[in-house]
Amino acid sequence: MPGLVRPIALGIGLSALLACGQPERELRVGHAVPVGDQSRVLVNVARGMLDSTALPRLTIVPWEVVPTNAEGSETGQAERFASDPRVVAVVGHAGSKSTLLASPIYGAAGVPVIVPTASSRLLRDAREHLFPLSPPDDVEGAFLADYAIDSLKGARVAMLYVADAFGVGIHEGVRARFSARSQRLTGDAALAGRECHQGERDAMESITRALLRRATPDVVIVALSTAQTVCAVRTLVALAPAIRILAADAFDPSELPRNALSAAERRALGYVVTWEPGTDSLSLAFVRRARAETGRDPTPGQAMTHDAFMLIAQAVREGHTSRAAIRRWLQALGTPGHPPYHGVTGPITFLEPRRTVLRVRQLTAERN
Repeated sequence: MPGLVRPIALGIGLSALLACGQPERELRVGHAVPVGDQSRVLVNVARGMLDSTALPRLTIVPWEVVPTNAEGSETGQAERFASDPRVVAVVGHAGSKSTLLASPIYGAAGVPVIVPTASSRLLRDAREHLFPLSPPDDVEGAFLADYAIDSLKGARVAMLYVADAFGVGIHEGVRARFSARSQRLTGDAALAGRECHQGERDAMESITRALLRRATPDVVIVALSTAQTVCAVRTLVALAPAIRILAADAFDPSELPRNALSAAERRALGYVVTWEPGTDSLSLAFVRRARAETGRDPTPGQAMTHDAFMLIAQAVREGHTSRAAIRRWLQALGTPGHPPYHGVTGPITFLEPRRTVLRVRQLTAERN
């Protein structure tokens, strides 16, 4: 029936919740990402990874507000989760804007929200109930600056960024890091939009040509969408074949069309990721299940989302079955007597941003 919540069982079995013999109650986790969103969790993978013994019943409640792109859908969904007393935690939302819109609703209801991929530094202002797993934009910006200087040996570093909250946040982090190191960017330029149609390609070439002329960089940091990054790389390499390019994590190589970049363009490009498969048994099992479920390697966002569900399951496994108890458990991770949670993406605490998950991959010279 339309409008009914249809929870997806995670497959966690349950020991008695209460030793005093009260009846077992269902615990729910809200999944605040619309069906069809590219960053949604691999629910079947999460289900398969969970230990099915000695735990209460825990179910995932999927997004139920329709249409998902309507104004107010994010807050409407948050209100549904917050008003359901069986929902003890939420995973989501898909991005920083939607998370910040819904945050006051969750805060008023005391609902802990584990945020897998949103990266606005403003999320830190709601640390009582928001728990980000990805580094904030300013922290990633600092990482990009350090890598450009220390690893790429950039003597003259410039930057191209999209003029939205993500791009501006990365840009501010880069500039702050250069300033802290008593250095400066030799030039920067902002771009509008996130696509790369003909008009934007023309503007990209004009802006990039002007940036290269005035800044003469040997390294360019780009904080752009995947489509814009492709356009930027083509233009930069055509105008300056020896240039090195370092892309922020909005660039997703899995989105590249076949033969989108030449071998020379691919060699010029390195890009930031927040996770890559490890060799430990946990990572190997996750990757194996993800490949079986989707036919491809999991993305960093899917790994972060998977860890978000596993965190909630671990809290419940340890007997924390209320919103307040789960919130306190998350806040205590990494404090004396409460070790970090070790997930697919590495050790997790919320005491400080997770800079250690950031790393750079080189785009291989082989074409897709």
